[in-house]
Amino acid sequence: MGLSGCGGGGGSAASSQDDTASGGSNAGGDTATSSNPSLALTKSACATGFYAADFLLSSLLSLDVLPSLGKPAKGTAFLEPTYKTCVVRSTNHTADGVSGFTRNDYARRQAFNSDSSKFIVYALDGSWHLYDAVTRARVKALAGPAGDAEPQWSSSNPDVLYYIPTNGVGMKLNELTVSTGVTRTLGDFSARVKAIWPTANAAWTKSEGSPSKDGRYWCFMVDNAEWGSVGVFTWDRDTNTILGSMNTNGERPDHVSMSRHGGVCP
Repeated sequence: MGLSGCGGGGGSAASSQDDTASGGSNAGGDTATSSNPSLALTKSACATGFYAADFLLSSLLSLDVLPSLGKPAKGTAFLEPTYKTCVVRSTNHTADGVSGFTRNDYARRQAFNSDSSKFIVYALDGSWHLYDAVTRARVKALAGPAGDAEPQWSSSNPDVLYYIPTNGVGMKLNELTVSTGVTRTLGDFSARVKAIWPTANAAWTKSEGSPSKDGRYWCFMVDNAEWGSVGVFTWDRDTNTILGSMNTNGERPDHVSMSRHGGVCP
């Protein structure tokens, strides 16, 4: 999948690439890059001849026909013709030794860690892979997350990633130290949740949720073994406390998430 950066107020488009691409759309801006190596690399790759000083993305809604584009070489910047943005291909699953594809997971899960030095992608076989955001080199497959593990980077520690068991079965939240590959259980909800809903089997956001911005407050939906909904609960990471719960009476949410500041489970 290709991702085109949006530094203005307009639209963006995902191309039909099988491998992740990153884009930079701030052409001659004043953004500092010394503390953001991936931004520095993208700006360097897109620095020559892509943008006029007055470049802006359109803020208008439009229905655009996207041309079919060939895959560029990894690390090569190219001009995306519809919105005239610079895109840089960041992965090549074949050359990187990854089966099927390497893709960004989902818009509500940040691919980059807190200092933008690393990013993660997932592969066709359900494995998750760590990349260096500066060199775009594949570092390793991550030990722990598998399939729909809903990985979330720590907002403050660039070496920490949170994830759940696949599809939330087992009702835990794990913390992975990426550099060492060591996982510890941060929250084991099983006994506490089963005390509320005896048939509980999985606790997850159903793939589409995020914690609060600081990573402290989480909201999970709870399913039984037949994937019927039994309830929703909120959890405080810092105190390992279930803050509240609600029966869903069989009405299954499409997904759950946590508000930015941690006050609402929408």
